[in-house]
Amino acid sequence: MSAYKILYICPQTFYGEEVFLATFIRISNFLNAHLDEIPMEIEEEYVDLRFEDLPQYSSKNKKAFRESLSSFLSNLYENFPFDLVAIGCFTSYMYLNSVEIAYIIKSCLDVKKSIKIVVGGYHPSVCPMDFQVSEIPSYIKNNYNITSTPFDYLIREEAELAFLNLVKQIFIDSDFKKKDDMKKPFILSTQLIENLNEIPIIDYSLYKKYKANINKSEKVYLEFSRGCAFNCHFCPVSGNIVKSYKNVRYKSIEKCIEELKVIRDTEWLKPKHVIIVDPTFLPKKEFRDSFLDALSKIEYPFHLAVNERIDTCEIEKFPLYNKLKIRLLIGLETGSPTLHKRFNKFPGSSTKKIRQYLEKTKQIIIASNKYDVPILFNYFSVVPGSTWQTYMESENFFFKPLNEKDGRSLSEKYKIDLIFATYAGYRGSKLVKNCKKRFGAKIYYKEWWKKCSKNQAMMASSIDPSSELSFPEALELAYNFGVRHFRNQRRLSNEWYSVVRFMALKTGKKKAIELYYSKNEKDRLEKNLLSII
Repeated sequence: MSAYKILYICPQTFYGEEVFLATFIRISNFLNAHLDEIPMEIEEEYVDLRFEDLPQYSSKNKKAFRESLSSFLSNLYENFPFDLVAIGCFTSYMYLNSVEIAYIIKSCLDVKKSIKIVVGGYHPSVCPMDFQVSEIPSYIKNNYNITSTPFDYLIREEAELAFLNLVKQIFIDSDFKKKDDMKKPFILSTQLIENLNEIPIIDYSLYKKYKANINKSEKVYLEFSRGCAFNCHFCPVSGNIVKSYKNVRYKSIEKCIEELKVIRDTEWLKPKHVIIVDPTFLPKKEFRDSFLDALSKIEYPFHLAVNERIDTCEIEKFPLYNKLKIRLLIGLETGSPTLHKRFNKFPGSSTKKIRQYLEKTKQIIIASNKYDVPILFNYFSVVPGSTWQTYMESENFFFKPLNEKDGRSLSEKYKIDLIFATYAGYRGSKLVKNCKKRFGAKIYYKEWWKKCSKNQAMMASSIDPSSELSFPEALELAYNFGVRHFRNQRRLSNEWYSVVRFMALKTGKKKAIELYYSKNEKDRLEKNLLSII
């Protein structure tokens, strides 16, 4: 009997850095650790469409993409006749491409057997309804000759256990949970790994064929924990749709260190940075202390980048972070006390606590300069809840003189690396869900992930943040802030603020405003036409 063949596919994306998340590796590693439970040999293959020789999926390239992908998958099938396809729709920017892939597999490949397709990731977890026929965009489903959904199964939240059990059940019954309703996929039961030490030590072999792309990116992604103890309303999963995100679990210190050693010792892996994707870097103090102690006893050639919060950040550890080559990624978001309260950034957002929070932010910035600990701060340019007042508060935080004697502001005196980000309207966000009622905000593209456009990311951010500020007005305020901060940082010889980065900020602003006004003009014309009819 021939082996059962599993194909993992990472789709193309409309937006975002082309990163190699460990998701498929974890699924594969977990499956292979339980082969004794499967009565057949398993063979696996990974395909990343972002790095294959295919046209970029777009409104103008749909036909060329479909033809090229159909040919690509047909050739792949000849050498690797896959039985089960797992598509990773990791972000909403991958939704359309995930759907196209599934339709091509089900309707365009000349195969005699029934290929099963399972989809998982952020978007299937938050918007499972988008994978049933009635919610798939017409321009896609009308192009193919099947009336059912191309997806057989859908995994919400964590995938390792659900995927393993799916494979086991398929062997027991090839028509496992065959859909009575062919219009929507069967949603598998959500199953969490409560003890993360049950996850095998990471093995990157599945990705080796893309080693040139991985090493070019200079980054490898890893997690030490899962779940988040906080409930920031702007978070894409704050709407309590993804329950596992509230279940905080840790690996043992030994496991964390062992996985770093695997990255160090894997001959073909040459990352300059290992990104720890945990929402917050080991927030338990005793756990963090033990990890740092163990980390100091090994050698490694890369930097570690960890997600940190202002309130859990330990400034006294900065000298050690410098020694251990640890960089911080901190969600500052804003310098406005009002917005921090609206974000529910931390429990009990009293005025006193917010003042303490922002004061600690200043101390972190000062310490990062003193001890040469690189920090990237996420900063929202436009976000629901913003008003004239919140922009003035944030400017005051960065540009007000720190003291009368010196006369210089935080922005003028210290290097501060900000990532200027407009806020994407994710359906899973509590801030998005309530923004109209709370702030009078208006979202112009409520299902932007279904728009086949190179401007999809801008569509996601086209939001009037409040009843008193339109998107262009807010973006203009944010841009003026950015220009002022750029100038201050250039005077400090801060290399983060390059001419290229400034031009990207300027060009992005221009394109976003043009898109906004074109959408408003289209809505106006449609409204006038309806009134005439």
